[in-house]
This record gives sequence, structure tokens and C-alpha cells, in this order.
Amino acid sequence: MRTIATFLCCLVFNHFFSQVSTEESKMRKILSLCKTEQELKIIFELKTDFPSVFSSVPTINPINPVNNPRISSSFSSKRIHPIYGNERAHNGIDITGALNTPVYATADGTVTNARFFNGNAGHSVTISHKFGFVTKYFHLSIFIVEPGEKVTKGQIIGYLGNSGSSTAPHLHYEMWKNGKVLNPFGLF
Repeated sequence: MRTIATFLCCLVFNHFFSQVSTEESKMRKILSLCKTEQELKIIFELKTDFPSVFSSVPTINPINPVNNPRISSSFSSKRIHPIYGNERAHNGIDITGALNTPVYATADGTVTNARFFNGNAGHSVTISHKFGFVTKYFHLSIFIVEPGEKVTKGQIIGYLGNSGSSTAPHLHYEMWKNGKVLNPFGLF
């Protein structure tokens, strides 16, 4: 069921983008213009109405595309790092799971980075998606994709691990849009 805000948002967008020929083209234009998390949350309510558009938008849980995630550490501007003990931003969410649980691409895209970082990230994958989205997956036990590889939403890209600066098996998941970090919780 759509909220009143979603309905009003759609009316406004339809008015401003009436020159765009198809509903799918309108939705693509709207997604490219979204600037805030709140705008994205409203638009994401429409994801079942535009499946071909939303295949390129990160809208599924990277650990289990069906079930709700178990979050062990939330997105925040400041937190005490569990290993280093200093205060720093936590630019993603930590999703717990059993070691070697499959990790899925949250949208169609192209792998831009797949490597081991000696510092915080450990084995990690970065994927670039349409509409300015980028997703990052850290602390994998292993990744099974390569830079330049095209991936599809729901494709296994690696397995949950404990590599890098990690206290227990989990996935650190980040979502960026147009160079700005977003809180991914609530967007899938």
C-alpha cells in the first residue's frame, strides 16, 4: 500500500517529467535526481511497480535477499571502533551471519574493486550501479568476482567472513549515491 507522501511525490514527479515518454523512463529520471535518503525511501516503495528499473538499484539484503537482516552495528556518524578504541564514523551497517554465508550483489552493476585490504576492510568487493549508486562489501572470507565483471542482483559475489579488522564473522555493507554515503538500513 502506498503512503500519501508517495502518492503526492508521484503526482509532482509526473507533472515535472511529463515530457518523458514512458513510465519506466520517468522512474529512471526520478531515481537519478534523488538526493536524500528520505527521497530514496519514498521512491523505493515503488520498487515492485518498476522491476526493470530497480534491478539496477540496491534494494535487497546482501546476506539473505528474503529475510530481514540481523544488524550488529548500525550506521552512525560517530562510534567507538571495537578494535582500535577511537571514535570514528561507521559508514555502513554490520550484518551478522554464519561464516561462509553467501553474500549477494544488491543490484545489477559492474565490479570496480575486488581485493584484500590489509587494514579495516579485509577481503572486499565494490560494485558500481546505475543512477550513481555504489555498494561496498567488507570482511568477506573470499570473493568470487573480478574487477570489470558484470553482476546481477541476487548473484553470489563472495562469502561472509572475518577478514580485516573484525571481531566476529559479519558483513560490513555500505551504500553510496553520487559520492555521498547513505544509511542502507531501511532501503532494502
